[in-house]
Amino acid sequence: MALVLVARSDDEVVATERQAILRHCVDRAQKAGLKLSSAERASLYDCLRYFRPNLMQFISAMEQLKQDTKDEAAALIAAAREVVEADGIVRLQEALYITMLQRDLHAL
Repeated sequence: MALVLVARSDDEVVATERQAILRHCVDRAQKAGLKLSSAERASLYDCLRYFRPNLMQFISAMEQLKQDTKDEAAALIAAAREVVEADGIVRLQEALYITMLQRDLHAL
């Protein structure tokens, strides 16, 4: 959820950003003992193109993040940076969103 918001902070989610988000999701799934099939990966990748989280989904995601370890939060911040840098251009609004996300995660 947070990574999609990072990607959408400049109003466009390009393929390289979706790939970065997908890598993070696959990694989290594997760490949880889940293996995504090729079809599931492709479906998630396609979904990322159009997914626009609303405020309630964001609030729910932030509540879930409270259960994450410091290492998981650090991995999310690293993935967010990867998403921002994926298209080769770091825009001000993206950098500000990363800073806000990092601050919010440290506050949890």
